[in-house]
Amino acid sequence: MSVINDLICKRYRTLRELTIGKNMDQKTIDEMRASHITFETQLIVPWGCENIRLKPEEVALYSKDKVQFTASYYGATKEQYREWLKFHGTARCSALTKRGTPCKSPASAKHLPFDAWLEEDGGFCWNHTKVNFEDFGL
Repeated sequence: MSVINDLICKRYRTLRELTIGKNMDQKTIDEMRASHITFETQLIVPWGCENIRLKPEEVALYSKDKVQFTASYYGATKEQYREWLKFHGTARCSALTKRGTPCKSPASAKHLPFDAWLEEDGGFCWNHTKVNFEDFGL
């Protein structure tokens, strides 16, 4: 165990170096896995961070491109992931105003999980929702 600890200490002088995404070779990842070292990270989400445990085969992908890895983790494209963050997980109204400009009102509550955001984004805000009162027996 001390041989692996020495190896880790020599390669990564501080925890910060390990977490800023230095590319680790497969040998180092395998040695860490054999020592029962787990790989954890925080993914940026609209409400802060979400802690996840990486599988050893995901470490290299994560360290190569954190944004792409996170987007893929949520089943998104990079562009969708960035939009989700930009609008704080709030779905946007897809209607046009009377002037022909896009409505800027939210179409959902804030901080939706990605899959709910994707489903609701492009819906309509309260001003642009057409309610059929007959559906409610009114």
